[in-house]
This record gives sequence, C-alpha cells and structure tokens, in this order.
Amino acid sequence: MSVNITSRQSQVIDWLRFPLAAAVVLLHAGESTTGSYDMDFSGTLRIVLSQGICRIAVPCFFLFSGFLFFTKLRDWDTQVWLDKIRKRGRTLLVPYLLWNILALLVGFGYGWLRSRFNPGIVPATLVETLRDNGWLNIFWASTYGCPVDYPLWFIRDLILFVAASPLVWLLARKCRFWGAAVLFVAFGLTGSRDLEGLFYFVLGACFQLSSVDFLQVFARAKWPAYLLSLAGIVLIACTYRENPLAYRYIKYLFVLCGTISVVNLAAGLLDTGRVHTNAFLSSSSFFVYASHAILILHDFAHYITLHLLPFTSTAGKCLALFVKAGLAVAMCLLLFAGMKKWTPKTLGVLTGNRF
Repeated sequence: MSVNITSRQSQVIDWLRFPLAAAVVLLHAGESTTGSYDMDFSGTLRIVLSQGICRIAVPCFFLFSGFLFFTKLRDWDTQVWLDKIRKRGRTLLVPYLLWNILALLVGFGYGWLRSRFNPGIVPATLVETLRDNGWLNIFWASTYGCPVDYPLWFIRDLILFVAASPLVWLLARKCRFWGAAVLFVAFGLTGSRDLEGLFYFVLGACFQLSSVDFLQVFARAKWPAYLLSLAGIVLIACTYRENPLAYRYIKYLFVLCGTISVVNLAAGLLDTGRVHTNAFLSSSSFFVYASHAILILHDFAHYITLHLLPFTSTAGKCLALFVKAGLAVAMCLLLFAGMKKWTPKTLGVLTGNRF
C-alpha cells in the first residue's frame, strides 16, 4: 500500500486548487486581450503572466492528480484500480462530455439570440455549428487542438493518463524518478504539451509510489527554486518576442522551478496559521476552470471591461487585464453559488460531486 496523504499535503493541495484555477482564467484573459503583445509595460506584463507565471497552474494540477490517483496502489491491486477507474469515470469523463456539449449548445444559443436583436446576423443552424466545430471532434480537438470547451484539454489528457495508469504505475514503480527525468528530457526535446502533462503526472505518481513526501523534497529546493523562478520571469520577458527558441527552454525550467516555488509558498503560508483552506473556494475550483471560457470571460467580462470600464493608458491596460479576469472569476463563483443552492444535483453531475 502507498503512503497515506498527510494532512499537510492534503491542506496544500486543497488550498492551491482555487488560486491555480484563477491563474488559468488570468492566463486566458491575457492571451485574449485585444491587441498584440505591445512593446510597452502592459505588453510585457501580459507576457510575464500568460506566457510565464500562469503557465505553472496546469502542471501543478497534473502533479497533484498523479499523486492522488496512486493512493493505495503502491502494490498493484486490480480491484483498487478498477474502483479508481469507475470513480474517475464519474468525476472526469461524465463532466468532460457534459461541459463540451454545454459549451456547444450555449455558443449556438448565443448566436441565435444575437440574431434576434441584430437582423444583419444570420445565425448558424445547430447542424452547421456541429459541422464547423468538427462534429464529434468537439470532444477532442475542435479549435487549436482543444475540445470545444478549450480549457478542458487538461481533463482530456488526464483521462488518457488515467486510462494508461497501469503503464504509469510500472514506470513510476520500477524506474522511480529516473523515469520521470527521461520524460522531462523527451518533453524538452520535442516541446510536446502531452509529454509535459505526462511528466508531471508521472512525477506525482513517483512521489506517491516511492512513499516520498513531496513537501519535504520541495522544501529542500526552496531557495534555489525561488531564485531561478525570479530569474526565469525576467528572461521570459526578455526572450518571448525576440528569441522564441530560448523562451521555450527557459519556460520549461521556469515552470518546474515555479511549481516547486508555488507549493513552498502555499505550505509556508499555511504553516503561519494566517491563511486557511476555504471550503467554498476549493470546491468551486473545477467549476471556475470548466465554465469561465463559456461566454463568461470572452463575452460578458470582456464587454464590461472594454465598454463600461475603458482603460486606454498603459496603467489602465494593465488594470483591465486583472479586472477582466476578476470579473470572470466573480461571475463563475456567483453561478456556482446559485447552482449549489437551487440546483445542487445538476451541479453535482457537472462537477463530479466536487462540492
């Protein structure tokens, strides 16, 4: 059997869920902000956030997912594995399918509604919407290699890693951290996002199956990780526009050091006793992650930011980025709270009962 998850590890993971989900929203807000990455400070800030700091979030999710999945599987037990697969079907596969269907239908409905108020817009039919999104490809790679609810590429890849978990177990159990290191090198050489996710998933599995407390390991690397992360932020800002190849390799190392740093920061804050896990925010994290790209961030929050709060100066454009992301997160939380109160069963199905 594997090492039990200590209360401190569990606390750190639970506390980080919401900030990491919010970081994904901020990443997408920075990527979608009108205009290119300008040469002023606002453009540099967007690069630092959306191409740097916020890129730490999803690898952290993969790391925690690999660590949690292999609880009670240090010695292979087919029945325990099957139970986990059934549970992941409820918590990953069902929500994944429903959110993508919902994203397609909401997008279709929004287009139809706009046409009611603007006769110049000819709405697509549902068949045309499905065809334009690649029919069943809405669940795989509808746009830019992502499903139609594009943040859920993470869930798509996680489902594949879970399906391949017997092989992951074999790699992590037999090769231990050397197996993860090989994956990191392969990912660095190829730049494959799939290999990046697999590396962090396997790394989490290695900690679990080797009975190693990742908090203790990360704590030993705390100050080097902090210093390298700060250096990485500066180098990302300097290389993203002018030297994409250098940026690519700097980002790989930055994300690894940043993951260690984020975990250490969370553990340090929790150890002070001044911050605590908020059950509402922690339980809302998956909902925020899955829902923010369905009209909320790119339509409602975007419209409010651009039309009701027009920021035109450099400082204003910096502020607008945070306002847009903050509005999107607030809207998601309000919707989550409303559904939790009035439609808890529907919310339970959409979130895999993560509340």
